[in-house]
Amino acid sequence: MNNILRWMLIVIGLVALITGVNVILGGSASVPGASSAASAVHDNEMRFFAVYWVGFGIFSFWVSRDLESRMGFIPALAAFFFLGGVARLVSIMLVGFPSAPLIGSNKQDSLNKKKHLGFFALNFTVKIFHRGVGSRCRNLLFLYE
Repeated sequence: MNNILRWMLIVIGLVALITGVNVILGGSASVPGASSAASAVHDNEMRFFAVYWVGFGIFSFWVSRDLESRMGFIPALAAFFFLGGVARLVSIMLVGFPSAPLIGSNKQDSLNKKKHLGFFALNFTVKIFHRGVGSRCRNLLFLYE
């Protein structure tokens, strides 16, 4: 199991590192499906947050190198990755689906997808908090007390 987790961290770290450096160097125009005429504000924000994505990738590599002694960082990495997914779901529900290369599908029937994804996200979140995972996630915020 540790070997699978180690490889998952390496793959996530590699993807974060490659895509983060791509956005730092190429700006918002380097994102698949993005318009090359992005505003300066959008480009600036994308490059700024790409640094944190690169940091996430480096941190994932660091944890994977000595998994046994750094296992305590896994819940925090997973929580941040999960929250990033929640942020993407919020974006899908409020703005719509991104371009096909980012989600691996086309934009047809996006209204039905929004309804289903919104319901799925709400149902999933309620189940998580109902089963007590929410209290464990909240405990992550108090690690330094």
